[in-house]
Amino acid sequence: MVLFMYGFTILNEPLGVILTVLGIVTLIIFGLIELKQKYPVFDIRFFKNRKFLSSNFASLSAYLATFAVTTILNYHLQYIKGLDSQTAGIILLVAPLCQVVLAPIAGRLSDRYVPQILAALGMGLGTVSLFLFSFLNETTPFEFLVISMIIYGVGFGLFSPPNTNVIMGSVPPKDTSVASASVATMRTVGQAMSIGILTLVFAFVMGNVPIIEKYYPLLISSCQITCLICVVLCIASVFASFVGIKSDSVES
Repeated sequence: MVLFMYGFTILNEPLGVILTVLGIVTLIIFGLIELKQKYPVFDIRFFKNRKFLSSNFASLSAYLATFAVTTILNYHLQYIKGLDSQTAGIILLVAPLCQVVLAPIAGRLSDRYVPQILAALGMGLGTVSLFLFSFLNETTPFEFLVISMIIYGVGFGLFSPPNTNVIMGSVPPKDTSVASASVATMRTVGQAMSIGILTLVFAFVMGNVPIIEKYYPLLISSCQITCLICVVLCIASVFASFVGIKSDSVES
């Protein structure tokens, strides 16, 4: 995973391609070895459970799509809008605050209603917010930005608890530690690869130029392209959230 994630961030270089391929190959070898073990480090067989697989994929796609947003908005506020870091940081709190307020509510709702539908609805809102972020430029009003951030915060707050609920509930109680590890792994890998996507887009669009006013159009283009890629990932997360609805909740 280290080889894959590091290689992915420098995929525009030959070394990055080599490391990425090595990472994938060694991960496959690890999986094959684990399948033969009576007491594996991580039981790969859980991914035969469609609900477990689809919810993990939805989580991975969601973090891939959303984690780079904070960096994009930070660049927009500080470079394009010319705000200082403290003011930009305060504005960036809008989305996390929405998540903090909504996440406990979404968790309770996921115990009463079909959690995959709630998760899909959340990622649907995430898709809308990322599509709106793709229009950010030097003339974008702050009201547009704040409304988009609220939609983003509400969407992710509505997605995360129900999706985690599905993953934890799709395995026998004795294996909840494995499910928890899977949740954490999808989150950290998704976050790392999300920044990797942003880095790759910057490398291809901006190259090695400094972030100065002369190159702000390239910065805007890089952020817009990244947001559009993230829109596709959000849509993938929406569809993945629906896949396991008819599967059994727990497979032994």
